[in-house]
Amino acid sequence: MDLRQKFEQKRILAPELRQSLKILTLSIPALKRLAENEMLDNPVLEEKPAQRSSFKAKRSNNEGTWDLSHQIGKLTNKPSLQDILLRQLGMFAEDDSAIKIGEEIIWNLDENGYLKVSLDEVAATLNQPIEKVEKTLELIQKFDPPGVAARNISECLLIQLKMNNESDPLLVRIISQHLEDVAKKRYQLIAKALGVPFENIEPLIQKIRHLNPKPGSNIRR
Repeated sequence: MDLRQKFEQKRILAPELRQSLKILTLSIPALKRLAENEMLDNPVLEEKPAQRSSFKAKRSNNEGTWDLSHQIGKLTNKPSLQDILLRQLGMFAEDDSAIKIGEEIIWNLDENGYLKVSLDEVAATLNQPIEKVEKTLELIQKFDPPGVAARNISECLLIQLKMNNESDPLLVRIISQHLEDVAKKRYQLIAKALGVPFENIEPLIQKIRHLNPKPGSNIRR
């Protein structure tokens, strides 16, 4: 199976992975509320008496038994950002050297998901060609959560645009050249610099504000 085919599979798996990430970031009270809502929405669910403060609900169907306590139990051993990325690396790395480089990159991400070392440092540490390191970084930047393994905030947001199939050149220019102006709400200045009416800028600013500048922040290290 070539790399293109692997990423076709990734596009199918990504929504499920994103849902799992969302569940894993919920607090225990939030998960209990989720279970209560499931039982209200699905009469066949049954809540069992608590044992050692556990909270369980099961649903039987043609595919087997669904055990909500499995998700709640994960809270005691919630996967870290590194765990989640290493799992994806194992699925999509093309060879052993890519896995080795990918592991070095992943373990050098900070709590917000940004790469803390240069690619030259990674290449020197592992005695690998810089081209291979760059290719592996590009691979990891396609993983969930979107925007991970960026080297700065502009790159982080541009990765998210690409994953969302956003290609508006004005939006790309604002992120690449005017993020400080966005932060300071200098929208008229941005419009003037880009040579467009302010009305064209406003919806793009809103799109930027819906991106996540800290993609790793909701996942425990």
